[in-house]
Amino acid sequence: MSSTESPVSGAPGRRRKPPASTPQERSGRSRGTRRRRGGRRATRRFPLVPVLVGVLVVAVIALAVVVVMRFTGPGTPETVQAMPSRYQVYEAGQANELLADRDDDPRPFTEHDFFSEGDTDISSRELTFALQAQDISENCTEAVWGPRALAAVESADCSQVVRAGYVSDEHIGVAAVFKLRDVEAARTLAEGLAPAEEDAAEKAEGGFLVPPTSQEPFNLLGSGYSSAEATVNGHYLVVLWVQSKDSASAEEIEVLQQPLVTLSRFDMPIYQRINERKNFLEAHGEDTGAEDAGAEDTGTGETGAGDAGTGETGTGVEGTELPQGTG
Repeated sequence: MSSTESPVSGAPGRRRKPPASTPQERSGRSRGTRRRRGGRRATRRFPLVPVLVGVLVVAVIALAVVVVMRFTGPGTPETVQAMPSRYQVYEAGQANELLADRDDDPRPFTEHDFFSEGDTDISSRELTFALQAQDISENCTEAVWGPRALAAVESADCSQVVRAGYVSDEHIGVAAVFKLRDVEAARTLAEGLAPAEEDAAEKAEGGFLVPPTSQEPFNLLGSGYSSAEATVNGHYLVVLWVQSKDSASAEEIEVLQQPLVTLSRFDMPIYQRINERKNFLEAHGEDTGAEDAGAEDTGTGETGAGDAGTGETGTGVEGTELPQGTG
């Protein structure tokens, strides 16, 4: 080993430190590194506001699609807005005497009144209606459509409506009970549901009952010949509506008396309340002032249920059944 060599530099296992760079080199390398980092950051920078706006627009569109699919998507038919080919109004005498005002009968109906478990079918003679849909609501405007019908419901101060959809082997049936302010309000609503027979403009201002469901076969209502009737039962208005399943023309008149008679048993809870009111008054020594509770037609009918054999005038037919408890 030379005397001029350092013993440390050649020692085994030790690594020599690289020579220090000049200040210019260090400065240049540092500046170059900052420029390269700065360049990379600049190429990845995006405008923040447009991105947020784009995300918000996409979210709003997605929400709108969900809402549309929820209410009008496949498998969700629109509300049935149809009118019957024939419409008749009747009055029930005893109910108008005993339940003339809602204050006489403030208790609201429940599902148990109309839809008791195991007792939802309605039968008469050889015809049976099976319950397919039901609804009880305090929002009566959901149960009708059309400007005149809506105005009649609002003016009648409706507090509750019960609707049911029934199906038999050959017929479709819809029944509804409106709980109104008084008997005059029931008459007002019955008139408001009557189809206009004058010009097309007045017909367009009309309206009628909305079935509790739009599913088949209730979406067929109005596509064929159908018959409806409204009965004023004190401060209640009972509306019945029937049509044959295979009816395809509103011009081909059918006799729908028996389906209407059968469906009229839907109002049995009203007659139960009539009896309750009557018993209450008699227990307090008051004269009920009413005889039988048979329905009286405001037109030419006598029974409150049925076509006149021709289906045009609604004239009563002898031998028509009345609900139990009507006398």
